[in-house]
Amino acid sequence: GAYQSMPLPMRADAEKRLSAAEQAYLETLKKFPDQLDAVSDAFEGLVTATKQRRSWGLLKDADLEGYLGKLGARENLATPDMQARLELAEAGLVFVTKDGAKQYPAALDRFKKVINANPGLRLTRQETNQFGELLLAAQDYPTALKIYNDLLTNAASYYQVSRADAY
Repeated sequence: GAYQSMPLPMRADAEKRLSAAEQAYLETLKKFPDQLDAVSDAFEGLVTATKQRRSWGLLKDADLEGYLGKLGARENLATPDMQARLELAEAGLVFVTKDGAKQYPAALDRFKKVINANPGLRLTRQETNQFGELLLAAQDYPTALKIYNDLLTNAASYYQVSRADAY
């Protein structure tokens, strides 16, 4: 139900359950940092939990990035790859905030900076989708096409290995 209509004890319980979900996503990031699908799902879950806090009135749009950053800092996601992914997740919040489209150019700049600073970083599906969408919004079609083709190529090789393991 709607958070505001919940009795106070139910609100506290809902917040505890949401915090437990956030903790589970953070544990996934710490335990499986090389599993792209797990990392993608965990960051997507953290963003969804952050959006839930906003819908409950516990956070405002302006607080989303700081909250996500605090979660990452609290769990010491300090490896260069995790720091890069956290930065990409923060930049991707433009897709969930009111008037986020106005911030697309700044988000695109952040994506480019992170990717240029981490050339070996393989993007998750979510990161690729967001980066591609920002590139399309900026009408940078050649780069968007390259990003999406890279996703298809990487996905194809990943699933070929999975199929080979199955036989």
